[in-house]
Amino acid sequence: MAKRTKLWVVGSLLLIVGGTVLASNMGFKFVPNYNLADAAVVYSLSIPLNHNYTDAQSLIADLRTNCPNVQYVERMVPTGTGGTRRQWPGLGQGGTAQGNFNIAALSGEGFFVKLNNATACNSSVIVGSHNPAYQYNFSATVSANYPSGRVGKTNLVSIPYHTTATVAQDLWASLGSGNGTFVTRYSGKGGKTIRQWPGLGNGGTAQSNFPVVIGESYIVVVPVATLWTPSHY
Repeated sequence: MAKRTKLWVVGSLLLIVGGTVLASNMGFKFVPNYNLADAAVVYSLSIPLNHNYTDAQSLIADLRTNCPNVQYVERMVPTGTGGTRRQWPGLGQGGTAQGNFNIAALSGEGFFVKLNNATACNSSVIVGSHNPAYQYNFSATVSANYPSGRVGKTNLVSIPYHTTATVAQDLWASLGSGNGTFVTRYSGKGGKTIRQWPGLGNGGTAQSNFPVVIGESYIVVVPVATLWTPSHY
């Protein structure tokens, strides 16, 4: 796992893996480390399956406790193209009750976080734990022209903080969906840095096999309906 974050874990049977302290029966305290090179940067965020967030307002309020420059949190609704978005700037800042999406009902989804100035955000804390029995359910019922005319919904997926995946190929292979599966990293200024991984032998090269970063979420497109249990330590 690539690391640009702080991660604490609590539990029994502590292990050292790649310089990160891990444990079974894990609870996590995760600190995103958003050090900006310029303003208006969009980051992806994974949150644990077990957490205390009820809705978008509770997430943005928690992030703003230590990072007041969070402009909005955003959900990418699973659709054919991933173009349907729900931005939440906060109550009293343009957000309405109708737009305050229900995070408690969105297990396994990741989110985008946008900062509105060049101030670093590296002191917010995400607290939660993993549910090893949970299966992600990716539908492939929507025909779309993304990517390359394949069939599949576009999902922004939270990845366990203790994932065994170190590069995109690891995530791709664990999905087990074969040709037509894509894993994409989406980050950078304005959310414009996009790295799409179709799998080794399907157009992916060693140079484009991007690292998996703790705390980032990733876009997953599958050609067939897929149940996925992510591998973790």
